[in-house]
Amino acid sequence: MRNKKAENKINLPEGWRRVRLGEIGKIISGSTPNTSRPDLWNGDIVWVTPDDLSRLRGKHIETSARKISSKGLKNCSARLIHPNSIVISSRAPIGYLAISKNEFTTNQGCKSLSLYQNYNSDFIYYCLHLYTGGMLTLSYGTTFNEISKTGLEKLEIIVPSSLSEQCKIAEILETVDIAIERTDIIIEKYKRIKQGLMQDLLTRGVVANDELGVMNYELRDEKKYKFKDSPLGRIPEEWEVVELREVGKITYGEGLSEIYYEEYGDSNVYGTGGIIAKSNKFLGVGEALVIPRKGTINNKFYVKEDEKFWVIDTAFYLKPNIVAKYPLCHMTPGS
Repeated sequence: MRNKKAENKINLPEGWRRVRLGEIGKIISGSTPNTSRPDLWNGDIVWVTPDDLSRLRGKHIETSARKISSKGLKNCSARLIHPNSIVISSRAPIGYLAISKNEFTTNQGCKSLSLYQNYNSDFIYYCLHLYTGGMLTLSYGTTFNEISKTGLEKLEIIVPSSLSEQCKIAEILETVDIAIERTDIIIEKYKRIKQGLMQDLLTRGVVANDELGVMNYELRDEKKYKFKDSPLGRIPEEWEVVELREVGKITYGEGLSEIYYEEYGDSNVYGTGGIIAKSNKFLGVGEALVIPRKGTINNKFYVKEDEKFWVIDTAFYLKPNIVAKYPLCHMTPGS
């Protein structure tokens, strides 16, 4: 009766039901062979760890960074698990997921879900992504959170009873995954192209070429134009190498309590990852360069001329000198 009341309360679609993971498959814990015995390692049995799961780009796992031998499998409590099972990182951190393509085993940082009949592994994989927060609520620990086998068995999800409906939903989500993966490949390609362009443009510069009445720009060629040696390498003869303090004043950001965050504030609050909030408080107005000093220190963010801004204390900001000899926007290509 409890499940029926719960189902009615959240208005489940017809034919769907609430189940616990322990009802739809067997949860299997992992183990680690003795690391001081070489004969238990370097075999051909895939031995999955949370680190292996963290490196995946897609949803399937085929191999692992380390493998164990048949003797290693016999000398620990790990079990060989059949393909098409779902691997879940159960600690440090909780919630990495993958579907196995081969037989495998895991260390104790992972749990595996070997599904019973009438449950589609792709559907359950996507479903578990949706319920990662539920895993966290069932976790425990002082040094790091962990979800036990019993806790994972208690995790509740909702599924359609129809296997064909599970398969169709998984197929739609798989199509979206493929589109995302292809887009990511294109983005990475253009990032590499941009990096190459930055290297050329910011060390060689461009010159105008009015050929046949059409104005074009081309990279300076050292065979045609004069270059000189500098602490940063070869640069055009008329270029200068300057210290950042010659460009403007560098100032520490300041902490800003969340009580000052305003959804419709007219000031952008910058952190190491860019704009993190809005506020009506501000440290400055107008052109500036935000430079993180903790975490993602390679980021830089250009603040526009008419923009109010606040920079929190994990970053610096650079305001140009009154006579702006060096435009800040040139220091943040692609911004």
